[in-house]
Amino acid sequence: MLKQEIRRWCRERDEIHYFQIWHMHMQFTIVIKKYLPCLLVLSAVGCSGSPEAAHSGFMGNYQQLRSDRDKKLDRVYQQTDRVLAQYNKFILQPIVLYIAPNSEGGAIDPAKLQELMTYFDTYLQNTLGAKYEIVNTPGPGVAQLRVALTDVKLGNTVMSVIPVSRVAGAGLGGASFEAEMFDSVSRVRIAAVVDSSSGKRFGSVGLDPLDNAKYVFRFWIDDLVRRIDRAQLSR
Repeated sequence: MLKQEIRRWCRERDEIHYFQIWHMHMQFTIVIKKYLPCLLVLSAVGCSGSPEAAHSGFMGNYQQLRSDRDKKLDRVYQQTDRVLAQYNKFILQPIVLYIAPNSEGGAIDPAKLQELMTYFDTYLQNTLGAKYEIVNTPGPGVAQLRVALTDVKLGNTVMSVIPVSRVAGAGLGGASFEAEMFDSVSRVRIAAVVDSSSGKRFGSVGLDPLDNAKYVFRFWIDDLVRRIDRAQLSR
């Protein structure tokens, strides 16, 4: 089954050289056989999802959070779609870093963290702004969004280019975040989320250790827009 999975992975991406390495290099095969039990354990753990993000303290209230009914995020809170549908304009507060010093993200080069922050902020502005108006002034129908990046895990570029390792989830980077949306006038909370996710096991992979965290950012923001779109359809 493992061999078939590698064959399928390579065939879909026209990256036959990976599969040739699997056959041609006996030393690589020996290493895989030696560590296969560990990889299978990692795969079983990985299939159950990333560990849930710890509460950073960025949001004052976590008691409203519940398991995500869409099974995409760790913990969420949302008023009904009818309530969310009342908002079609958004104030975006600058994304902030809220990483504990003893977390993995606390040891990352500040320049890399700033690169992630800029990427996250730009993607949010462009993706949400493509469908909804981004404004600076509170008012009726305006929701305010505040987001914190609470942890970052850099990817292992050596492990991430080996298909069997990626299938098992080894070498994947990721990120954790918290966000909440509230009425810009009344300050009543509309929605909130806490999530920790890893990058994808299949598909193209870059050699930048930040690639998996960026993938996670795109997933989060695309999911946010999808939920807003769904609420708008309920009007």
